[in-house]
Amino acid sequence: MQHLDQRLAGAVGVRGAHAGKARIQGERAGNTLGSEELRNFLGTMSRKVDRGGFLTTSTFTQAAERELEGRAVRVVLIKGEGLVDLMIDHGVGVEPIKVATIHRINEDFFDEL
Repeated sequence: MQHLDQRLAGAVGVRGAHAGKARIQGERAGNTLGSEELRNFLGTMSRKVDRGGFLTTSTFTQAAERELEGRAVRVVLIKGEGLVDLMIDHGVGVEPIKVATIHRINEDFFDEL
């Protein structure tokens, strides 16, 4: 079995009405991510960071999701299909391989006969 775990992490500045700093981490994981991974992520967040995002190609355990309860910092968890949907919506890391044309019947055409 191939080991799929890979990690990318960083901090970003957020402008506008929601200005602040956010910590982002993405993991390409072969296994479900548990509370230990989420605690490690939370531990990397400084007092200057008030929000974060943790993205994975896998999923999170219920225990990992419970780690966020009662925390002052807001962290969004994005997993599996939700991550793929965002990638497609924003054209990140994906490319179309076939475009299909869908036809519908034009009922006005038949009314005019």
